[in-house]
Amino acid sequence: MSNFDKKALGGLIDGDAALLEELLRLYISDWPMLLDNIRVHLDKGNAAEVEFYAHRLKGVVRNFFAADAARIAGSIEELARDKKMDSIGNQLAPLSEELRILEEGLKGHLETLKT
Repeated sequence: MSNFDKKALGGLIDGDAALLEELLRLYISDWPMLLDNIRVHLDKGNAAEVEFYAHRLKGVVRNFFAADAARIAGSIEELARDKKMDSIGNQLAPLSEELRILEEGLKGHLETLKT
């Protein structure tokens, strides 16, 4: 199961497995840190930092045309901007799941490009 647009991603990378591998490596190293920063700053009540990290994460997943993950990250960004911090916590589990599924989907897609 994938949660990203393979056709759009294919147009971006033009079948370049090495490029996708590098993008995947960056994604795998970035998303856990970005999600952790959202959690830490949510716990601290720091709306500006939650907004900042949610915005960064939204940009990262948009690179892979992952609409659901981008939508959730965008919602968190907007809620933080509006200082509605109590509404953010219940969105972290679905976001984390989308990010994990994206990672697995990208790994699978990379394997198909290498063959």
